[in-house]
Amino acid sequence: MMEDLGASLVSIPLIAVLETIAVAKSFSMGKIIDASQEMIALGLANIFSSFFSSIPISGSFTRTAINNASGVKTVLGGAITGILVVMTLAFLTNTFYFIPKATLSAIIIAAMIFMVEYDRIAEIWRSKKTDMIPFLVTALSCLFWTLEYGMVCGIVVNILFILYKSARPTIIITEEKLLKNIKIAIVDIQENLTYSSAEYLKSKVVKYISSHSEKNWQSCNKRRGNSHN
Repeated sequence: MMEDLGASLVSIPLIAVLETIAVAKSFSMGKIIDASQEMIALGLANIFSSFFSSIPISGSFTRTAINNASGVKTVLGGAITGILVVMTLAFLTNTFYFIPKATLSAIIIAAMIFMVEYDRIAEIWRSKKTDMIPFLVTALSCLFWTLEYGMVCGIVVNILFILYKSARPTIIITEEKLLKNIKIAIVDIQENLTYSSAEYLKSKVVKYISSHSEKNWQSCNKRRGNSHN
């Protein structure tokens, strides 16, 4: 079984969690969503459904979008749509067999087209342009590859960006004069100091001190030369 599923053992639970949280946030109407509670509910639902040979359970963008467009206000709408799905599988499977997949895809696109938030892309571009790279990698991978590998590629690229940021923090070094001939360098680290950024911090400080010490030495030599003259 594990050989048949392969990478799906990791990608299916990952996509289920991401899709469920994304659906909850999309229709939260500004309310705060507890992601931990959503994941616990999703996990319990999949555990109990496994005793009945159910397929993996996750939040459905299309069904939620249709319920929202139909004016559904309570969870009873989910029970009604569930009954309709069961009746369809029981009595209309042979009829649906002849429906082209392109037609089913068009129905899904029509139900979800209004959920695409184009303004978010402009916000990402204005706030931080480097965040467009994980977005483009995820979108293009899902479009030209598969949804499972596209999500994994986006997560990996985003993790690499986070690791690079933690290993290369923004460091501001300023020099202040305390006494006549004594100066100190103040190192201001804009992010948290971690093990991965320790060597980078050390090299920046040593490079700064070395360059400024050389300048001070050259200025001292010039002063001595002028005094001898």
